Amino acid sequence: MAAGEYHSVVLQRNRDVMTWGSCGLLKGSKTFHCNPVFVLSECSAIAAGGSHALVLRTDGTLLAWGSNRFGQLGNGNTVNQNRPINIGTQFRSIVAGSSHSAAVDFQGQVWTWGASYTGQLGNPIATHSTVPVRLNSPLRFSALLLADPIKTILNKDLGIL
Repeated sequence: MAAGEYHSVVLQRNRDVMTWGSCGLLKGSKTFHCNPVFVLSECSAIAAGGSHALVLRTDGTLLAWGSNRFGQLGNGNTVNQNRPINIGTQFRSIVAGSSHSAAVDFQGQVWTWGASYTGQLGNPIATHSTVPVRLNSPLRFSALLLADPIKTILNKDLGIL
């Protein structure tokens, strides 16, 4: 289960994803749901940001929906999305911060996008990105552990960075 500022996302044992709360999802103009709403099947991971959500499918496809003010969905623009949109097909681990997102690809490289007020995207210039940008690091990672409005912590194969 993952919780955003005003919404929750759950990955069920059967690999279905459900969500509820306020994340601008699915049902026409209704912007919140008091009861769980089905999103996708065949999923392996979920992440909830402040007002956006990420889902990783079992084939490595990353989908996102919700608020996109800073490009935290990673689809190249800042338009909010009320349905899951495809971001890419190369990922094995995901996390979401308040207004940014991050993922590890199958080669162990880290990708970040969204808001970067305090350098949370890991680039030397504190600038927002509307698309996933590869972290310039010779290190390879197995998973992302945590993202919040200020930082992203990475789990390296041999320890924590």
